[in-house]
Amino acid sequence: ALDGEYQLSRNKIIKHPDAEYLNRKLTMILRRYEEKLLEIDTDVYTCNDLVRFLRGIRKMGEGNTLNSALDIYLRTVHKEQTIKAYKLAVKRFCNFMGGDVLLSTITTHDIQAYHNRMVDQKLSPTSINIYMTNLKVIIDHAKKLRMVTYHIDPFEVYKKPKSNIRDLDITVKELRRIRNMEPSTYPLRVTRDIFM
Repeated sequence: ALDGEYQLSRNKIIKHPDAEYLNRKLTMILRRYEEKLLEIDTDVYTCNDLVRFLRGIRKMGEGNTLNSALDIYLRTVHKEQTIKAYKLAVKRFCNFMGGDVLLSTITTHDIQAYHNRMVDQKLSPTSINIYMTNLKVIIDHAKKLRMVTYHIDPFEVYKKPKSNIRDLDITVKELRRIRNMEPSTYPLRVTRDIFM
């Protein structure tokens, strides 16, 4: 620890028995911060968000990360396709954030910025909805297990996009074909009769 401001000069520690060691350590920390800041879009974050993000990097060995919450949640899932969907949702979010993040550092701003990035990438509303829903499930499960508590939930201000509604009507001609068909098996006859 420093005794006072007189031991600082031009961003260096002076007049301290361990000045050389402390200056090397500070340089390494600052380098790591700079690398992480280069990986994220700093224009979409407030100063407080950036400070929390950088503190989260420094304490990455402590606390619960999004990937640790995913691992715990996946113990409850048994379908391979579902597991892949959750892994992909978390992987995309972590890539957006510049790596695995502490659950406690995820903000409403992060969620909205992530959504906006997917819109900019021209993903369909349905795909965006799937990624966001899967991410929310992981975070909600972590909250349930008390892995994290939020003063403001990260999804508090997020609004789900409307999914594309597809027209699934059949034409009169297609209806007549179904009605007039001669099914070759009993299950097909039952299916036709139920449909009609």
